Amino acid sequence: RWGLAPQPRLAFPLAWLAFLSDRPEALAARAAEAAPDRDAALAWRLVAHDARWRGRVEVAEQAYRRALDLGVDEATYLDLGSLLSLAGRYEEAATVFSRGRALLPKSAALAYNAALNRALEGKTGEDRKSVV
Repeated sequence: RWGLAPQPRLAFPLAWLAFLSDRPEALAARAAEAAPDRDAALAWRLVAHDARWRGRVEVAEQAYRRALDLGVDEATYLDLGSLLSLAGRYEEAATVFSRGRALLPKSAALAYNAALNRALEGKTGEDRKSVV
């Protein structure tokens, strides 16, 4: 305990440190150890965003998947699916969007991006019902 104040959420500051660090994966792992909840998922998302910005697609993919292991989040499904789609990995992206839509069926963004992924893959019109 920190005196009379409530216990601080340690994972959130660690999430931002992970984003600003030279070794973000290590700090994100520490955040997950400190509090395996939404803050730890945020740490992994920040690592993924940083890795994606730096062109480290494999690290970004792993970090997005770690974030999804810690909780369901529409933005993380969108980010991972778009990362895979833009890398030409359309089937994997379709799987990610499908899993996201199964857990978040009211997400218009996931439905739209699933359709966009199919269009990028060149499967427009032939299998329209699988997208909507």
